[in-house]
Amino acid sequence: MVCVKKSLLIVLVLCICLSGCGTRAEESKEEALPIVYIGGSDRPYVFDYNSLEDGAQLIVKVTALEKTDQQVRTTYLDWVDRYEPVSGGSYRKLLIDQVIKGDKELEGTDITFLQECFDWEQDTHKGTEKVTYCYSGARPLEKGKQYILFLIPKKAESGEVMYYSKYDFQGIYEYKEGKAVCCLNEGVELNDLPYQEFADILNDLYQ
Repeated sequence: MVCVKKSLLIVLVLCICLSGCGTRAEESKEEALPIVYIGGSDRPYVFDYNSLEDGAQLIVKVTALEKTDQQVRTTYLDWVDRYEPVSGGSYRKLLIDQVIKGDKELEGTDITFLQECFDWEQDTHKGTEKVTYCYSGARPLEKGKQYILFLIPKKAESGEVMYYSKYDFQGIYEYKEGKAVCCLNEGVELNDLPYQEFADILNDLYQ
C-alpha cells in the first residue's frame, strides 16, 4: 500500500513539473507580428567595409534574448482624432557569444540593444491590428536567433550603457547556418549602398 502511494505521489509531481515546464515554454515565445517599414532612420551609411568596421567599437556574434521594453513618441492628429507614432525604439537583451572586435571580457555576458522598431496597434478598416513599425531598414531581431552586429555604446539617462548599430541595417546581419546573411526589411531601397557585399566580406574574414 505504501509503494502504491509513493508511486502515485511521484506521478503527481512529474505531472506538475511537466505542466509547469510547458507553461514556461509558452510564456517564453514572442508573438510574430506583421512588419510595417516606415523608413526615416537618421543613421549614416558607408560605402566601404573598412569604414563599417572602424566605426564600430564592438563587433560581436550574439544570441537574441527577450525584448525588455519599448519607447514611442506620438503626435495627435486631429483630422483622424487619434495619436500616431512619430519615432520610437525597442530594447532587447543580447547574449554575447563571441567578441570579434572590442572588449573580450564581454563574452558570455548580456547587453541591451536598441533598435528603431516597436509594436503598435494601427487602425484598419476592420478595426485595429497589432504590427511592428520599423524606422530601421533591418528586420527586428528575433528571440533565439544569432546575429553579427557592429555596435557603438550609448549611455541612457539611467546610467545604463546600451548599444546600437551606428550604420543602421549595414551593421546588422543574421548568423544562419554558419554564415552572415542580410536581414533587410521588405521595401527598403539600397540605392547602391553595399550590404550583401559586406556580408560576403564578413564570411570571407571570419569563417
